[in-house]
Amino acid sequence: IANDTHGNIYAGSVGGTDVRVFDSAGTLLRTVQTGAMDVSALAVDANDNLFIVDGSNTEVRKIDGLTGELRAQWGSYGTADGEFGTIGGIALDSLGNVYAVDSGYYSSDSHRVQKFTNDGVFITKWGTYGSSDGQFNRPYGIAVNKNNGVNEVYVGDLFNHRVEKFSSAGVYISQWGSQGSGNGQFRYPFKLTSDSNGNIYVTDLFNYRIQKFTAAGAYTTQWGSLGSGDGQFSGYPQGDITAGVDGFVYYGGGKDSSITRFTDVGVFT
Repeated sequence: IANDTHGNIYAGSVGGTDVRVFDSAGTLLRTVQTGAMDVSALAVDANDNLFIVDGSNTEVRKIDGLTGELRAQWGSYGTADGEFGTIGGIALDSLGNVYAVDSGYYSSDSHRVQKFTNDGVFITKWGTYGSSDGQFNRPYGIAVNKNNGVNEVYVGDLFNHRVEKFSSAGVYISQWGSQGSGNGQFRYPFKLTSDSNGNIYVTDLFNYRIQKFTAAGAYTTQWGSLGSGDGQFSGYPQGDITAGVDGFVYYGGGKDSSITRFTDVGVFT
């Protein structure tokens, strides 16, 4: 899922080919045909362009979010610049640049982040396989803190059980987290998003929860547990997450494939 500057929520599904657009109350506004075979991640820029990760074709597709018209596409399977093993997540900065996580599921050479222009021209990359500062072991989720144009990039380092923070040029800044179930710890940090105040939200897979942090990585709060009640997760929270301009946090992958809405401190709404 993703959100636009109008407060609308865009939702796709793994194995699906279209994206459905809802207002913040959950009313379906339109359905966009993407031309993708497998919508596995998405993002929306300030001009209502929709960036689709087509997991089956290992590519990014830029389409008009109103008409579905294809504007650009890039990527294929491989390890060269602009190629990917598996695209785990995608995010945009305030300038419209596109960041794609190459998760390395099929190649030990692809545990990295690649940065592109809004039309898919390769800019730079960073990351290698490992556990040192700036390295990754199957990175997956990604978010950009666009508050006041800082454009800091946060990456969920899945198998290292941490979040790493970088400049928009890929310079390592800091990290937080370790394996565990305590506050600020993770058991596989999967998907990330940021809100308009720069706070970072992380889905914590094997702890069945969402954790919230400041832009500097200080733990703020958490919510969620294993269960079937409102605000609980019936399995690992593998759905996507986005923080809307309305101040709510949306989770895709709730009961019966629904979208769940929370306040920014986790109150189910």
